[in-house]
Amino acid sequence: MAVYKYKTKSGDKYMYKVCVNYHQYLKRGFLTKEEATRAMHLFLSTNSFGKVVQIPKFYDLYESFFVFYKDSVKPSTYVGAYRQCKNLIRDFMPNVRIDKLVYSDFTNWKNNLKVYSHSSILKAYNFMKMIFDYCFNFYGYKCRTFELVPKYKDYSVHSNIPKNKVVSLEDFQKFLKVLPSNKYYVLFVLTYITGLRIGEVRGLTVDSFQTDSLFIYQQVNSRLNVGKSVVTSLKTDNSKRVVKLPLFLFNLISKYIKSSKLKDKNFLFPSSKNNNDPIGETTLNKVLKETCMSAGIENFHFHMLRHTQATLLVDSGFDHKIVADYLGHSSEKVTEKFYLHQDETDAIKISELLDKKFKDVF
Repeated sequence: MAVYKYKTKSGDKYMYKVCVNYHQYLKRGFLTKEEATRAMHLFLSTNSFGKVVQIPKFYDLYESFFVFYKDSVKPSTYVGAYRQCKNLIRDFMPNVRIDKLVYSDFTNWKNNLKVYSHSSILKAYNFMKMIFDYCFNFYGYKCRTFELVPKYKDYSVHSNIPKNKVVSLEDFQKFLKVLPSNKYYVLFVLTYITGLRIGEVRGLTVDSFQTDSLFIYQQVNSRLNVGKSVVTSLKTDNSKRVVKLPLFLFNLISKYIKSSKLKDKNFLFPSSKNNNDPIGETTLNKVLKETCMSAGIENFHFHMLRHTQATLLVDSGFDHKIVADYLGHSSEKVTEKFYLHQDETDAIKISELLDKKFKDVF
C-alpha cells in the first residue's frame, strides 16, 4: 500500500495502490499526496474485504497516521508534533514492513532517545503507542514486538528549579531604557502588564484596542508555513478574552497609535516594512536578546513576562481562577500548577492594582 507521484501533461499528479486479498486496487488523478492518502483511507474504510489489508512499511504507517491525526488537532499542534516526531521517531526506525520489525529496532530507537529531555522522550513513547494503536485499528495488525518494549520511566534526578521564574522590576526597567524604539517599549510594557503570549501580541490589531480594554481573539503563528506568518484562532477557547487595561497603559497605547499613524485594521505592532504584516517572531526574539545584552541583565525569554504577571497577581492575593481568566489559561489548574496562591477579585480590581503599582514606573 502506498501513494505515488507521476507526471502528466498538466503537471504532477498522485495515485494510490493497495493490495487486499492478493488483489491490487489503483486510482489516479489526485492533485496532492494528502488528497490521494485520504482517498485511499476512505476506500479501505468503506469496503469490507474480510481479511487484513496489506501490512505497510513503517514510513507509510507514520505518514498515514499523521494524515489521520491532522484532522483531530489544531494546525499548529499538528505541525509541531509532526516535526518533532520526525526527529524522535521516524529518523530512528528502519523503513521495513511492520511485521518485520524486531526487538533490537526498538532498542536502538530507545538508545538514540537518551540525548533528549525527559519530556521529549515521554512524547516519543506516547506517539509511538498512538501510531501502533492506529496500525491495529486501521490495518488490523497488532505489533506484538512493540508491546514487549518496557514503558518509559524517568529515574534521573531533577533539581527543583522553580517553573515560575520571573523578570524583576529592576531588571525590566534597565531593559526598557535601552530598547531601540518606542514601538518595542510599548510592546514589552504591554506584555509585562497583561501577560500576553508572543503569538497573541503579534496578532493584536488597532481595532482590538477599544475604550479601556484589549480584545484578545486571534494569534499569529510562524510555524505553519516556513518563512510566513499565519493568523489563526487562539490556543484554546478560554484564550479568547477581554483584558481591562490600567489607565496609564491605556494612555501609553493611545499615544503610540496616534504617533505611529496606524489605522484600525493595521497590526498594533507591525513589521518595519508593512503595517498590514505583523512583527516577525524572529525579529522580536532578536531584539529581546540584544537588549538584554545591552542592559547588562540576564537573558530572559518572552514567556517569562507571562510568568511574571501571573506571579505578581497571585502574590497580590488574587484567586487563581481569576488569574486563569485574566491570562487565558485553559483552567485554573494550569495557574495552580505553575503559579500557586489564593483569594478572590475581578478585572476592575486587577486593573486598579496594576495602575497604582506601575503608573509612576513606566
